Amino acid sequence: MSQIPKRGRGRPKSSKSFRLVAVPHAKPEYRKIGAALLALAIHQQQVADAARKEDGHE
Repeated sequence: MSQIPKRGRGRPKSSKSFRLVAVPHAKPEYRKIGAALLALAIHQQQVADAARKEDGHE
């Protein structure tokens, strides 16, 4: 067997932390932002409705 240690799962110890930063645009696309927020709200409502049905509240 070789003397090289095996790498474990996850990030290596030498990796540096990083951060995601939102970059504002000069002209944000309000229609896309609005559509995304509406889709999120509809999805959250569907999840809540499904949870209520599973609990037997409807």
